[in-house]
Amino acid sequence: MRSITLDDPTFADLLAALGKGCSNLRSLSIVDRSPYILPGRRTYWKHCRTLVKKCRTSLQHLSLDGIRMPEKKPRRECTSWSPLTTLADTSIYPTLLTSLRLVNCSLSPRHIRAFWEICARLEVLELRTVDFELPRIMFKPPEPNKPTVIDNGPSKDIIPDFSKLRELILIDSGPDNSLVQLECIIRRSPRLQKLEWQTRRYSWFPTRRFMYLFTANSNYRPIFIPHAQIRCIRLDPCDSPCWPELESISLFGQSGIQTHDYLVLVETAKRLRRIDLPLYTLNIHVVNTLTQRHSQTLREIDWRDLRDEQMPDWIQEVLSSCPMLTKVSCQALPAQHVIEGASNWVCCERLEEFHLCIDMNPAKYNPPRDEMSDEEEREQCRAVYRQLSRLQAIRVLDLRYQASRLGIGFILRHRICVLPTTIAMGLDELADLKSMEHFKFNGHQNMTREDVQWILAHWTSLKLIEGGRLSTGRTRFANRRNLWDAGLARIFNKHGVQTPSSEYPNDYEVYDWSLGWNEDALPKEPYRVEDETNIYEALDMDYLH
Repeated sequence: MRSITLDDPTFADLLAALGKGCSNLRSLSIVDRSPYILPGRRTYWKHCRTLVKKCRTSLQHLSLDGIRMPEKKPRRECTSWSPLTTLADTSIYPTLLTSLRLVNCSLSPRHIRAFWEICARLEVLELRTVDFELPRIMFKPPEPNKPTVIDNGPSKDIIPDFSKLRELILIDSGPDNSLVQLECIIRRSPRLQKLEWQTRRYSWFPTRRFMYLFTANSNYRPIFIPHAQIRCIRLDPCDSPCWPELESISLFGQSGIQTHDYLVLVETAKRLRRIDLPLYTLNIHVVNTLTQRHSQTLREIDWRDLRDEQMPDWIQEVLSSCPMLTKVSCQALPAQHVIEGASNWVCCERLEEFHLCIDMNPAKYNPPRDEMSDEEEREQCRAVYRQLSRLQAIRVLDLRYQASRLGIGFILRHRICVLPTTIAMGLDELADLKSMEHFKFNGHQNMTREDVQWILAHWTSLKLIEGGRLSTGRTRFANRRNLWDAGLARIFNKHGVQTPSSEYPNDYEVYDWSLGWNEDALPKEPYRVEDETNIYEALDMDYLH
């Protein structure tokens, strides 16, 4: 056994049995929400401790989720052991640990020293909603003729070392001061190749300071920082870029990055694999620079926040210039751009994730049209699906528009018409996409049981389907469409396909509002229900008024 995930403390006996034979684990994940509060968890954590001790010489990756370590010494009947303390001491038992993931955790002063000692060996560090404080010795400059020893409890004289770090994910973690995060953590990672950073909510973002450290451009040196942010930290100059190997940049929230900053980042980076910045506008010069300098290295791009009218042309340029793309995310793309431009896409063989709403509104065509006949609309939808069928490596196909990112005003103003996801409109053109794992859509699709049967038969790797008539927000009182949704979702669930946005009424079974679907009674030959009033008879529904 090389990997194990522990997420149920009630299986203490099973964990004890596993601990005897698991001495060469390479990956360990522990999930718990309150391990140090209930005395009954003592046995569970005793076995966890034994398991970590057995595997500390072979363990390469450790993930902790929901571990809230107490600030003070707990009661005698409770445990205060932390996996970090076992892995920190390498004087007797050397460790291979190079990857650490902490989610929804708190690091108390009693365990922070062990955390810093582990960080000095890490190549991958992921912190999501983790509470910890940095040593005070890092903030105030030493006074003349005084030793630089500050009593900070167990972490006395410990200065974090991130010299080996190659990947850093820092999401809503650490000190509230974003400038401290930048100077004391991110800047101290000179070999960084991947950075995902989101400051705490409503925290001021040091845009100019970040740009200065990335580029070493003196034009960014004058920095205007609120006094409350700079009063406790030194801002040392840099003669060269702090992260010369950085090739994946993701900044979330209100970063303050402007179009000219985006251009500077693109021009400064030696190579780019991913760039994801909260930016609302670009220009053609930025797009041309990106595709000319990084066309052979760019792997991921996210433009879901862009609201430019020229965005469809720019995304076409990227898809036609960057053959190594594996993930593309953007907002609505008119159907005509897909039908006429997809033949020039050079990334079809490698593209694995495609997050893109295809807008079927005829007013977006060139020249614009007022309306289409049913036959024309069906042919246009099939033409779109034929182009999407070229994405042979696709695993995630997300056809939704992100209303939360664009705003409902943008959606209404541009009158987005989503691509129908039914066999009648061309979904069967995607029969050869055997790697499909996640399929997401929105809008009123009127998916039938025939569509569900087709999806289960052809997308054998499907793990999740989300959207459309399986969406949340429905009334809890049963009506025909509620029964329709719940029945289709249960068919998916029976075959191991998750429907995370589908919601059943709590008293669904109590009032016998059941859907009498029977998969064994499905017709062997495909059929189509044209009249919506006959749909419920076709599904053999038993609806009680």
